[in-house]
Amino acid sequence: MRVLGIDPGSAAGYAYGLPGQQPKSGTIRLDSGMSNGRRFATLEGRIRNLIGVYEIDMVILEAPYIQTDPSRFDIQVVRLGYGYQAAILMACEKEGIGAERITLVESTVWRKYALGRGNAPKDVRPFKDGREWLKQEAIKTCDKRGWPIRSQDEAEACLIWEWGCEQIEPGVTLDRLPLFEMTTL
Repeated sequence: MRVLGIDPGSAAGYAYGLPGQQPKSGTIRLDSGMSNGRRFATLEGRIRNLIGVYEIDMVILEAPYIQTDPSRFDIQVVRLGYGYQAAILMACEKEGIGAERITLVESTVWRKYALGRGNAPKDVRPFKDGREWLKQEAIKTCDKRGWPIRSQDEAEACLIWEWGCEQIEPGVTLDRLPLFEMTTL
């Protein structure tokens, strides 16, 4: 079963492959000058292409994050998050991947599995914030796995993909981990 993991966003990371193998990954960059409609249409088209070309059977995507702190809430971020999700779901539907083969995963869930923790620690110096720290941890984790990634978006997509593969074939990721890492699972 070929799995596609997606980290939605204006630089949407994706990773695909068979459970137990090394993922292939890339990034779909959406120009900030595009209207929201054009961004969503572009993302839908690119995801449809990935599904068709690589014969994807299952899609795992990170669920939109909703900021609950009123001082940091931004409605534009909410619109984009749900727009990206809708574009991906439409692409899946048009390519014959039904709801039973699509999983939305909260970022804290896949991070807990892949990084050993769902959230950043309180003190993340020298990073400017917890989000940046988490993205660097994703890159380090992919490096440990020997996965060639070119961006933090690809790194997160690879780990979303890995989480999805583990849901399909429990234990399959143990074969890819260095021996010293197996004790942390």
